[in-house]
Amino acid sequence: MRKTNFRSMLAIGMIAVAPLMSSCNKSDESTPVVEITEVQISKPDFTMLIGETTTLVPTITPENATDKKLTWVSSAPNVAEVDVNGKIFAKSRGRAEITATTTNGKTATCKVIVLNARINSVEAEDGYMILETGKSVGEQIALYIKADPKYRYGIWIDLNNDGEKQHSETNITFDQEKNYTLGARTITIYGKITTLNCSNGKLYNLSVENNKALEELNCLNNSLTILDVSQNTALQNLWCQMNFLTIIDVSQNKALKKLECYYNRLTTLDISQNKSLGWLSFDNNQIKKAAMNAVLGALPERSTSDEAKVYIQMKDSAEEGNELPDAAKVIEAKMKNWKVYQFENGKDKEL
Repeated sequence: MRKTNFRSMLAIGMIAVAPLMSSCNKSDESTPVVEITEVQISKPDFTMLIGETTTLVPTITPENATDKKLTWVSSAPNVAEVDVNGKIFAKSRGRAEITATTTNGKTATCKVIVLNARINSVEAEDGYMILETGKSVGEQIALYIKADPKYRYGIWIDLNNDGEKQHSETNITFDQEKNYTLGARTITIYGKITTLNCSNGKLYNLSVENNKALEELNCLNNSLTILDVSQNTALQNLWCQMNFLTIIDVSQNKALKKLECYYNRLTTLDISQNKSLGWLSFDNNQIKKAAMNAVLGALPERSTSDEAKVYIQMKDSAEEGNELPDAAKVIEAKMKNWKVYQFENGKDKEL
């Protein structure tokens, strides 16, 4: 009798539990899966030195996505290797693309250039900039350098990339252009420099992020594909036109007053953080109407005395990829005291 009662009670218990189990299973099945719609990487394009490491921080949209797993891949692991957590190891001179891929196929990519400069760690404490040029050893490179007089004693150029300061490398001319003879195709400028003009220098790499004192940079007419100015928060004037830039991030340059980035390969330009901007020229890029509307919509309010100007398109240029904005956006820009220009037949035409 005791056995029979136990079996009966067990059967009744199983019957009672079954609906609960069924209910739990139905609840699990009904939990919605939130798919990732976009993934972004914290650093769009940047440079590193051999031996350095850095970790990329992904931003996933929406934040409550169900599966946030990412797969990291380097196009050239012998140059820049990336681990499963997005940590990059700079291994040898060259270029690599780092791609993060979600489980549902969304991707984000950034470019990294690994430089082979030999850095003097003691001298680097006051800041430095690295230039890599297509000019040959023995040729000259023209540089214009300005610096606060009280810091000029610490400025020198490592012209032979040996990481050592020679007396001849301390012979710097300030406030005017000077030709310097190359002892290597990679040179490093040390010290707190406020202005650097390295235009027409056949540069294919330029690293300025370690010079926090930089206020003006002119690197026009080179072969740059990457320019990272995110650390140059004192930057006021930037001329980077006539290069091969696909992105220029000026979101950290709150003091920026003038930006010329025409004749590049930009598809977007975010100036929403540049409240001091009063001059912008970005014709001859690949900025379509929606992105163009966004640029004009982000122009900061100016006074009439500022004479703020923005140049958006060169009408008769075969290389022009920019599209005109909506007429309403031009009116909006004018309401903020900006004059909007289009180049036509070599002349400025106000829209």
